[in-house]
Amino acid sequence: MTLPRFALAIAGLALFASCQMGDEKSSEPSRPATDACGATELGYIIGLRASEIDFSEQADTVRVIKPNSAVTLDHRPERLNVHVSDAGIITKLTCG
Repeated sequence: MTLPRFALAIAGLALFASCQMGDEKSSEPSRPATDACGATELGYIIGLRASEIDFSEQADTVRVIKPNSAVTLDHRPERLNVHVSDAGIITKLTCG
């Protein structure tokens, strides 16, 4: 019968510890980290046709990814991945 009490005590300590970790106050509001390729700032081009966008000033390396196309798995944070639909419409922007 002491096992349930022990389990409750451990659960209570874990809950207390997690509450204590969240008490740290920051003088600055939290902001999302900026991405290395600029995908966040380019969100306004989602829905546009990729062929009509000049990406030369947005990122050093740009990769247009069509549905079901093969892509390398190497992660390059500065590379802008432009995901497009079958019709060539930009659906998503990611770094990598």
